[in-house]
Amino acid sequence: MSSNLVLNKQELKLTSIRSSKSADKDFAIWLENRKSGVSGIQNFLRRRSQNTDNLIFSIWEASNLSEKKDISLFAVGGYGRQELHPYSDVDLLILYKGKLNKKRRNGIESFISQLWDLELNVGHSVRNQFEEEEIISSDLQAFTNLLESRFLLGDENMKLLPHHIIEKKNIWKKEKFLLNKIKEQERRHKKFDNTEYSLEPNIKSSPGGLRDIHVLNWLLLNYSRKNNRINNLDRIINEEERRELKKNKLWLWTIRYILHKEAGREEDRLLLNYQVSIAKKLFPNIKNSNSAAEKLMHRYFRSALNISEINGTAIQGFKESLIKPKKSLVKLRDRNFRVKNNLIEIKSLNTFKKNPSLMLEIFVKLCENPQITGIHSETLKKLKENRNLIDSDFRKKKKNINLFMRLIRSPRLMVTQLERMKQLGILGRYLPEFGRVTGQMQYDLFHIYTVDAHTLQVLRNMRRLFLGTFKETYPLASELTKKLSKLEILYIAGLYHDVGKGRVENHSGLGRKIVKRFCKRHKIRKKDSVLIEWLVKNHLKMSITSQKEDLNNPKVI
Repeated sequence: MSSNLVLNKQELKLTSIRSSKSADKDFAIWLENRKSGVSGIQNFLRRRSQNTDNLIFSIWEASNLSEKKDISLFAVGGYGRQELHPYSDVDLLILYKGKLNKKRRNGIESFISQLWDLELNVGHSVRNQFEEEEIISSDLQAFTNLLESRFLLGDENMKLLPHHIIEKKNIWKKEKFLLNKIKEQERRHKKFDNTEYSLEPNIKSSPGGLRDIHVLNWLLLNYSRKNNRINNLDRIINEEERRELKKNKLWLWTIRYILHKEAGREEDRLLLNYQVSIAKKLFPNIKNSNSAAEKLMHRYFRSALNISEINGTAIQGFKESLIKPKKSLVKLRDRNFRVKNNLIEIKSLNTFKKNPSLMLEIFVKLCENPQITGIHSETLKKLKENRNLIDSDFRKKKKNINLFMRLIRSPRLMVTQLERMKQLGILGRYLPEFGRVTGQMQYDLFHIYTVDAHTLQVLRNMRRLFLGTFKETYPLASELTKKLSKLEILYIAGLYHDVGKGRVENHSGLGRKIVKRFCKRHKIRKKDSVLIEWLVKNHLKMSITSQKEDLNNPKVI
């Protein structure tokens, strides 16, 4: 390599460093002066992408590739979308026609090695047109990259080559792409315990993270291409949902950008030791560090829950559009609901507005008919659209109180439906005290999830005891659970045991007062109410005794 090129490389490195420092300085000024919004973050991501573009252009030219025909460079992944965070990977695809001679191969090797020398986190693929066609036929990731590729430079005649390759091959059509993306998402969610509410979430990959938005974008891109068109994609994700996704994406982008800078590397886990420093930058007016961190995480969890909700509804919509419906296993004789493709749906989309009680009744129907696998996408949208009708008057109505108690007493799928209600924002409206602790952090050694996620997990464990799933692990508890005459006493106590968290007052004592009001409103017998209150008030005593005392000592028991 000539000394002139070395000098150029040193200059390029200095230019790159200066560009990054300038962007970081401007970001810090924007962060300090912004009032509450975060829409400006997209300018910084685009600016980083453009700075990287300029750097790559110079290296491509220095490697004697700029004048070559039949070879082009494309940005893929986050770089392709111009969503480049401070330490994100720079993913590149080099496509060429024909064969690589030695000179051209040396030029590509020089290009990649110089990018590494400049300390860019480069991921790259080098393929000819026919190799790319063959690979994307079976490789889902390669196909996805091609879907959102961005031409950088090279032979202008190859600018639309990715588009032509995708359209030329009759691949990843109809339900095949959807089902594979669903499996991919399910595997990823499983790695994070299928919850948005880990105390140290992965902003990119956890349920409700940025990747869940990417999945929807990929589905929209794939099913809007010429050979794969779905009529009326707006029915699957409407304009309001797109606005919600964008708003939440901007927040996650902002948090991720600061997280990268705080960690000094590519780091997507919102670890406890970064939460306070990020919170102070986002909420400088909150002087108490823990309060600022709680606000940050509450904001994150609200965004994650909203993203999960839209992701689930949209994927349900794609399934209904692409997968041939099966004959329903259950027939529902009901004036308001019907079953279609084993999904429950409201007969008239205006019915929730006329009869809001049906927003609770639908979950009771799901408990009572386990063969029904879910809720139709149009009905899901109407549930979200009308949930604001669940107000204080709604909560006082005898019909609604009875419906909720039917759900709590249901022998099947009770926790599953409570979780579904929580995700749709209905549980927090019917039980405002539960809505208050949705996304509430718990900074202690005993809990790894937020209050609401932990609470529903407690209820699920109670159900497992009753169903015998824990029979071998907890034989005595499983046996005793079977002898309880009113399981709802246990469930209500479990639902309310931590509902007083996040306030100044002792949460056990406050929880007792709150659950007393619930029991009164839901017409629970006085004797049962006293027992529920006692369980909530003393749950910490029972917990501490079980974990720190000798349970073989009769005096302790």
